[in-house]
Amino acid sequence: MTQFPFITFLLLLPLLGAVSLCFVKEEKALWVGVGGAVAPFILACMMAAIPENFTESRGLFYHVGMDGLSLSFVLLTTFLTPLAMLMKPTHHVRLYLGLFLVLESFLLAAFTALNLVMFYVSFEAVLVPMFFLIGLWGGKNRVPATFKFFLYTAAGSVFMFVGILVLYHYYGSFDLAFLKGRTLPLPVEKWLWVSFFLAFAVKTPLWPLHTWLPDAHVEAPTGVSMILAGVLLKLGGYGFLRYMMPLFPTASALYAPVVFGLSACGLILMSLIAFAQSDMKRMVAYLSVSHMAVATFGVFSFESYARMGGIFQMISHGLTSAALFLAVGILHRAYGTYSIECYGGLFKALPRWSFLFFLICLSAIGFPLTSGFVGEFLVILGLGDHHGWWAGVVALSFILSAAVVLWLIARILFGYEKLPVLKGEGVPNPIETLALILLILAIFVLGIQPNLLIHLVGGLHAA
Repeated sequence: MTQFPFITFLLLLPLLGAVSLCFVKEEKALWVGVGGAVAPFILACMMAAIPENFTESRGLFYHVGMDGLSLSFVLLTTFLTPLAMLMKPTHHVRLYLGLFLVLESFLLAAFTALNLVMFYVSFEAVLVPMFFLIGLWGGKNRVPATFKFFLYTAAGSVFMFVGILVLYHYYGSFDLAFLKGRTLPLPVEKWLWVSFFLAFAVKTPLWPLHTWLPDAHVEAPTGVSMILAGVLLKLGGYGFLRYMMPLFPTASALYAPVVFGLSACGLILMSLIAFAQSDMKRMVAYLSVSHMAVATFGVFSFESYARMGGIFQMISHGLTSAALFLAVGILHRAYGTYSIECYGGLFKALPRWSFLFFLICLSAIGFPLTSGFVGEFLVILGLGDHHGWWAGVVALSFILSAAVVLWLIARILFGYEKLPVLKGEGVPNPIETLALILLILAIFVLGIQPNLLIHLVGGLHAA
């Protein structure tokens, strides 16, 4: 255990950045805010280079720790947040960036918490800045979409809070390390499993608890969609791995077929629904739900390869979905519409954007040498030994999602040009190009060198 409070410092850095925004002018806010988000990423990279787990405990509820699993999500969060912040709005920039930094701090707290109360508070607290980010800077229907997002996710978490209180009633502790390995009566364990599952399934989101997500994505600004799909959804998958399955192992094994069935419905139905969309952003949102269902297959397989594939899929999905929403948002900024019918011939009109978008789509369809391929391959490989039918369902879903993405590419990149070639500012502009390139590099680095993530997650003992 290290003496320096690395994790506490990591959680405070974004908050310090948010406070510093109060003392700068609007025109300088972007670089101060992004600097406040880059600093945690640098610190997280330094922590990744130290071959040890980090734990800190102060008081009754403050117990944080970081092993390979949590560190991978911390790196994802700190990498995506500054890129998402670059997609700033045109008004109230300081408030927007400040809310982003507060959101980042809450996310990091959730990914490092080892106390049930601290985790629950952080898990719920992320809703507050997201509520204002969508509600103040979203589209024309942002108000109903924001309330739907808030009520869905908050309602699911109420059940988890009741479950936490029941655990405290039995054992008198909120500490995860103390609670793991304790034996509960099976009926009680089943009910507690359900209470935690509802909270995490809504956040993932798992079919049929997904309906809040497409509306939230369509109305959210580009940067908010990036962080919503890239990081916020991972709280559900992380909760399965860190809390629900260690605390309720017997119930998790008993209910795994139910989760497989829900995931299979999400895989197939979401791909088919995505194919029917005329709104590009809504299509990407439904594909996002489908790809997260692959991760839940891996997590609940109880097979080492498939579980590693589920974790890899979540990280890959974070990068790929963020890149897709960024690319789609760039088109909307340039042309003012998400309608697929309005686009065509973009390879001629916007060759740079089209090339970068094509590279991102390779990961979305699980093309070899991309991170999307590694996660999907490991899940199928792990399911193949004992869950052959489910492995076939996952493989079928890849075909369907690939068909959707290739159909989208054919519609908007080729054919006749339906919109005028933009003059003056390039599309994407230099900042957007930088963000896209960094995301694409991360996708291909993990696709070519998957051991970077595999060793990070599996090379350290649980905190």
